This record gives sequence, structure tokens and C-alpha cells, in this order.
Amino acid sequence: DHWEGIPVNLGPIPPFEEVVLEETEHYKIWIDALGAKRLDHKKPPTPGFVTRKWLEFPVKNRGDFKEMQKRVDPHSPGRIPKNWEELRERYRNRTFVLGLTIQSMFWRVRDWVGFEGLCTMFYDDPMLVHEMMEFVADFTIEALDEILDEVDVDFVFFNEDMAYKTASMISPKMVKEFMWPRYRKLVRFFRDKGVSVLIMDCDGHIGELIPLWLDVGINCVSPVEIAANNDPVEYRKK
Repeated sequence: DHWEGIPVNLGPIPPFEEVVLEETEHYKIWIDALGAKRLDHKKPPTPGFVTRKWLEFPVKNRGDFKEMQKRVDPHSPGRIPKNWEELRERYRNRTFVLGLTIQSMFWRVRDWVGFEGLCTMFYDDPMLVHEMMEFVADFTIEALDEILDEVDVDFVFFNEDMAYKTASMISPKMVKEFMWPRYRKLVRFFRDKGVSVLIMDCDGHIGELIPLWLDVGINCVSPVEIAANNDPVEYRKK
């Protein structure tokens, strides 16, 4: 069936200036729109996949996070499409499925501090992680509140991607401590807005995580990667 997503901008506004710092025949080192310094190969060995290496991230401490908040203002001009009134009327009279995609807690904070940076920060500065994840949840709610008052959506996609081939990237205990309270806040918000299908988008092995998501009210997962030791038949039985 045909489906569409509301084109709301939940990224940094303004985005970081994209700057090429070094370029050769084989790669370029540059700053992307999220503020990350990265090395991208021009001729990836695996066609269809981006081959890149992350070199540095914009948030390393609480001061950097305070600066990042200036770009993550829920009321920044440009979050809602300029033709919103036209889209709103079209959505209200639609005959297709309408969804919405958000960057969830692990995903967005990882974009700010890096994967390794986040994994060590859980131990080195847990209060800052709590603060950032709470901010992500509050920002998402504030940015979408008016939109979801004006248009009903059929589903919400939570971007997360927090699992390897055989296990979660952090323990279920840590998910419960750092993320579950924010999941609960978001789920309550979306339920109050009438959204019945909440989909967790997470690559990798999600067997440890599904019970936590179900427990908080997220009722769908996608993908379920067979190459990551997931057994959808067994999950259905459980």
C-alpha cells in the first residue's frame, strides 16, 4: 500500500556547515551536517554501502551539549514544511497510510558524541547521558505537539539502531535505567495523540531488547535481521 511520512525536520537548525578538510583520489575528510568529522572512501569496496570512518564528534562534555541545544530548538523556523497548510488538508483527506519518523535516544545522542563516546560516557558521566536523553524526549514531544494536534498519523518509527550481530550494544539493565523512562514518556505522548502503531527500527540482534520495548508499549519491530541471529518464528512464540 502507498504510504508517506510527514516531512518534519528534527535535525539541527541551522545544520553544521559542510566543510572538506582534506581530499585525495581515494577519500575525503570532511565535517558533515551533523557536525561530525569523518573520512569517506570514494570507491567503497561494498557497492551500495557507505564506507566511512568517524574521526571526531561535536559533543565531548556538558559545555558542548549546551551549545548543541541551540541547534536543537523545537520551535526553530524550518521544522514544519513551508507548505504545511496544503499538506495538512491533504493528510486530513487522505486514502493512504501516513507515518512519522523520529530519532530516538540512543540514535540521537550517538550522533552527538559518537558510538564509543556514548558507550564510555554511560560509565564516565552517567548524569550527562541522562540529561541528554531526557532532552531528546522533551525536544521530540515539543516539536511534534502541534503537528499531531492537527493531523492524525497511523504509525511512528523510532530510529534507534543499537545492536550488534549477536547482542545489544548496551545491556538491557542500562536500557532500563537510561532509556526506558524516556520511551515511556514518548509512548504516553503518542498514545495521547491517538497513534496506535509504534515501530522500533533497530538493526542487529534484538532478542534482548524486544521485551523491554513491548513492556513500555512499543508494539512493532523492523527489521528482524536473520543474519543477526534473529528468529522471528521464535519471537512470535514468546
